[in-house]
Amino acid sequence: MQIEISDKEIENAEKILLPKNMVFDKERRDFIKDLSTLDLQAVPGSGKTTALLAKLLILEHKLPFENNSGILVISHTNAAVDEIKNRIGIVAPKLFTYPNFVGTVQSFVDNFLAIPYYTSEYNHRPYRIDDEILYERCETAASSYSPFFNWLKKHNSPSQFLFSLNLTSERKLDEVEGLKDKTKPTFKGLEDFRKTAFADGLLKYSEAIALAAESLTKYPLVKTLLQKRFRFVFIDEMQDIEKEQYNLLEQIFYEENKENCCFQRIGDINQSIYSQNSDNDDNIWIFRAKKLQICGSHRLNPHIASIVQRFGIDNQKIDGRRKDSDGSEINIKPYIIVYETASIKSVIPKYIEIIQNLKNNHFLQDIKNERYVVAGWRKQINNKTAGKYCISDYWQDFTIEDIKTKIDYKTLDTYLNNYDRTSLTLESIRKNILNALLKILRFEKVRDDNNHYYTKRTMIDFIRNSGEDTYEKFKSTLFVWCKRIINKDKSVIFDIRNYIPKFLNLFSVKYEKSKNFVETNNQPSNTFESETKSNIYEDKNIKVSVQTVHSMKGQTCTGLLYLETFKAKGNGNKKYESQKLASYICGNSICDFPSENSFIKSAAKMVYVGFSRPTHLLCFAVQKERFDQNLSAVNKNEWEIVNI
Repeated sequence: MQIEISDKEIENAEKILLPKNMVFDKERRDFIKDLSTLDLQAVPGSGKTTALLAKLLILEHKLPFENNSGILVISHTNAAVDEIKNRIGIVAPKLFTYPNFVGTVQSFVDNFLAIPYYTSEYNHRPYRIDDEILYERCETAASSYSPFFNWLKKHNSPSQFLFSLNLTSERKLDEVEGLKDKTKPTFKGLEDFRKTAFADGLLKYSEAIALAAESLTKYPLVKTLLQKRFRFVFIDEMQDIEKEQYNLLEQIFYEENKENCCFQRIGDINQSIYSQNSDNDDNIWIFRAKKLQICGSHRLNPHIASIVQRFGIDNQKIDGRRKDSDGSEINIKPYIIVYETASIKSVIPKYIEIIQNLKNNHFLQDIKNERYVVAGWRKQINNKTAGKYCISDYWQDFTIEDIKTKIDYKTLDTYLNNYDRTSLTLESIRKNILNALLKILRFEKVRDDNNHYYTKRTMIDFIRNSGEDTYEKFKSTLFVWCKRIINKDKSVIFDIRNYIPKFLNLFSVKYEKSKNFVETNNQPSNTFESETKSNIYEDKNIKVSVQTVHSMKGQTCTGLLYLETFKAKGNGNKKYESQKLASYICGNSICDFPSENSFIKSAAKMVYVGFSRPTHLLCFAVQKERFDQNLSAVNKNEWEIVNI
């Protein structure tokens, strides 16, 4: 049965997804209505994800499809997946139930290919598909006696070396640099180590991708079943997909001249700064014959849009449609801040001064949720010498370590501090405590009756089977810990530490090998503070967030200061953005020079992403000597030049 989307259905979606009196324009309506295989190339701030949500919202009301087929939605990050769930989960609940699937590409690969295939080969599920868990095993092996211990000590980073070893599809060790004879005990020891870790279910992400590819080769019917399961396949942020992931998705869902399902790829090829291929000009995303475009940006004003457009590798016009809160044009020229080397630490204060002046002159007024950011490409430089500047040279208090939630941490107190503080429940901190207990069991080499590492489920089942009183006491103790951590009770760490011997006693093991993990203090004295002031620069009552360009991707801010930083490749002289991209800052477009080298193109992508974040104010910091040598021809009608 042919499925169509009507204007009336789009109008209903507008009422749910858009601000009052706002509607989808023709570009977005054309995309929402089109249910054929295609690519959508959309500019920054185009609202492409909102247009996709409108399509999903409408299709959800038409479920179930013929033969009970469903919808597959893949995005690059868990945050992007959460955005989809948060925005339409209540009004489109069927989208998040069988036979549909909404998740990251890694979760799709794991759930539908890698885990079933691994389980069929080893008769148990992988313990975890995660680089960190395998690296933990590598660290333990690298610091203890083993058949390869003495040989391994020759390497600068033994743990990293062990982690880099890969097994073939026959589960044999690949070539090992420095070991030609595969019959020697050292090679055999390394091979046994990797095979044992793999059999224990400790898989890195790349191994899950390899398993998925193997499963398609060994069981071709899987491809047919997935095509029948998902009538519609949507991939958001397509430019961030890795080559191996790309190949898998193409192999499953696309056949030229044969439409087994509607397969739509959505993104902005000019923003491919996360892919492993971002530093070369071999874009893995090759557009299909049918390509739609969204050129209108609701984020960028015309001044910024005209500059950002020049750095797009793909030749796409950007129509900057952003207006001020009163509906008037935003009339703020972008700034180039020119600084002497000795005054590099005055750059951010100058940026704040510019913001203050614009506010005083009513150019930055009545802005909802205003936010100001400083961003650069390079956050740190190893073996730093004079003339190699990174973000911390502009502001010495810049913290390199990003605060983000992970599954594993080095010490117990870090588990207790790095939970998701945006969560409205205790679930995030509860998971962290349970993950810390699992790590303690791994340190003490405790396994279940099947000789597998405990998972959260099997660990809780074991405690439940230890007696009802034991289980109820564990549950209530866990709840109290969570509440105390939320309430910033710093003494809870001592109570948890005192509990560990009792916890291990349940498993009939002594408290020995995990002591360093449990008792090391790795967090500052403000552990359990509700928020961090990390990387916030404040002056004149104006706060600016200092970040990397990578961390800014997908975000919108009122004003952004882009710091040029040192990033060299080979022996070339073009080491800063003002050198690499001088021609394009001064007015040319990089898409007119397709033979430009890959390193220049990667710099253009970085600037494209950075420059396209702000709605009102764009600033670019350039050292005076580089400005005089490279940017003296810059258009003064387009840029405001400010000297420090």
